[in-house]
Amino acid sequence: KRKQTLDELSYQADFDQLTSLHNRYGLEKIIKNHINEEIEFSLFLMDLNKFKSINDIFGHESGDEILIFVSDNIKKIIRSGDYASRWGGDEFVLLVRSIDTDDLRQLTKRIIEQITEPYRLKNINKNVSIGASIGIALHPHDATTMQGLLRKSDKAMYEVKKIKDKDPTFTLMFASDMKD
Repeated sequence: KRKQTLDELSYQADFDQLTSLHNRYGLEKIIKNHINEEIEFSLFLMDLNKFKSINDIFGHESGDEILIFVSDNIKKIIRSGDYASRWGGDEFVLLVRSIDTDDLRQLTKRIIEQITEPYRLKNINKNVSIGASIGIALHPHDATTMQGLLRKSDKAMYEVKKIKDKDPTFTLMFASDMKD
């Protein structure tokens, strides 16, 4: 019984209760481990578009439904050896064990296609649609620290948001494509 309790506490420390993805703390440990072992990987920072309005208009229960919907789709798409987390609010971070840009574009395309499908909110029986903006930083090419990778992927993600206002089909940017 003691072991079971310890296992449950360990799970709660590393995983988001709502989505069952890693939480921020859980993924930070994995990122640091990959950096320490000098493993090449990509760090995706993904922010949902239109989430705030759904949450504000239809309530937090609807917002939670959307977060679960997005998380379930991410879990279906990522590969063995890749990790996903609900970083906080409507932000997600993925650690992908690839730095091939064509491979990363395909993965991003599949995620975007899945989560932009109209979703029927169960509690109000209404279809809603969301989108996402994604910034990607490559380890060790763009940065060699977790903070550096997060800063670069965050900057790339916000650049996507700016461009998306003019071109709604624009969904991702690599940190290496930006000027410092």
